[in-house]
Amino acid sequence: MGFVEPTPIQLRAFPIVLAGKDLIGTAQTGTGKTAAFALP
Repeated sequence: MGFVEPTPIQLRAFPIVLAGKDLIGTAQTGTGKTAAFALP
């Protein structure tokens, strides 16, 4: 997909999502929110 480094929202979301916990994240458009929640 061409990702080199995770964005700040992804860095914070990955551990929570991978732990099986629910998460609501807010950030500006284009910050990688969809990838943070869909890829793990």
